[in-house]
Amino acid sequence: MITFNHEDLKENTVIPGQCRFEVLNAEVVKSRADIDMIKVTLRVHDKEGGDVVCFDWLHSKALWKLKDFCGASGLTHRFQMNTLEAQECIGKHGDCIIENRVLESGKTVCNVKKYILKPEESQYAGQGQELRDEQEVQSIRSQAPDSNQSKEANPQGAAPAKQIEEKKKSEFDDGIPF
Repeated sequence: MITFNHEDLKENTVIPGQCRFEVLNAEVVKSRADIDMIKVTLRVHDKEGGDVVCFDWLHSKALWKLKDFCGASGLTHRFQMNTLEAQECIGKHGDCIIENRVLESGKTVCNVKKYILKPEESQYAGQGQELRDEQEVQSIRSQAPDSNQSKEANPQGAAPAKQIEEKKKSEFDDGIPF
């Protein structure tokens, strides 16, 4: 015989918002509409230390979610190859936005609203700060009113350092004095 307190039963929820996830299992299943999809079993951890197991379904009719999952899991290369194996998903982890959803039955479950792209999967993947700085310089050069004047002041045609510094300051200045 086992003893338990039925009041300890928790809903399958976590604190909504950004959470960490880990893929515990993934398998190919068919939808009711006969579409192949990957059912992923996720362990989701919230910021307060709570965790639950929830499910998500990835398929070609929701490419936005498939793309975000691949980007959050480090599988962007597989998305770009237009194929994803269920087994490749197992053990992957990342961040997602969770919301709690009430089913028609009245039961509350956690639902993956969006997967969050890993920084290394962004447009600057594998590129350092130098490249971003160089792109900033190119942007300022292209906006210079008189390129001949810039070339006379600097034979290589570089944008003035003052212009770059002012642009960087304006991006980070929130107007709050310290």
